[in-house]
Amino acid sequence: MLLSLASALCSIGIDRSAIGCLGRQIHDLMQTEFSSCIVSLCNRSCNKVADCLATYGAGMLASDSALCWSQAPEFVRELVLGDLPRGDV
Repeated sequence: MLLSLASALCSIGIDRSAIGCLGRQIHDLMQTEFSSCIVSLCNRSCNKVADCLATYGAGMLASDSALCWSQAPEFVRELVLGDLPRGDV
């Protein structure tokens, strides 16, 4: 499914798949809101911050909780620090 979404985001053609409409909306948003954008796929282990935030957010949606952050949760800071080269910490 992620490969299909990534293809839809990079395509200028019409995607008639189940996620085609979502892909078109995201594509249009990327074109209007960003000066440049690169779509690439990577394994979850390569982007622990995004994976953990997505999992956390899905849990918040499932519990019908509303949340507005002024800063990232502490677990994100820990993950980002873990990704830094040792000389930068």
